[in-house]
Amino acid sequence: LLSVVLREVLRRAPGVDPALVGDVVVGTVLGKGDQAATENRVACMMAGIPEHVPVRLVNRLCSSGLQAVADVAAAIHSGQYDIGIAAGVESMSRNRMLLDIPTNPKATGTVKGCYLMM
Repeated sequence: LLSVVLREVLRRAPGVDPALVGDVVVGTVLGKGDQAATENRVACMMAGIPEHVPVRLVNRLCSSGLQAVADVAAAIHSGQYDIGIAAGVESMSRNRMLLDIPTNPKATGTVKGCYLMM
């Protein structure tokens, strides 16, 4: 799905050469290990973004996509690059965390709340 969205972003910006994109930053938190990095790199390449363009993942629970946007905006503002793409690819509220990870039996009070679904 990400490759379809990225391809459409590039189509809607006809004057932008994908080779000039300075960075693609993707907010993602649910990917398992290296799988998320691979999935996002493949999506970028399938969308026509050259392999020399860096792809970076951001994991910030509940706001990974927003953090991706902030990171790209800050990098452009500081002159690191002129063109960047930010995206978010999932919804934490769809993650069934209580069933997927063991909880720490010593976690109590507000700490235990970290295990609740978003």
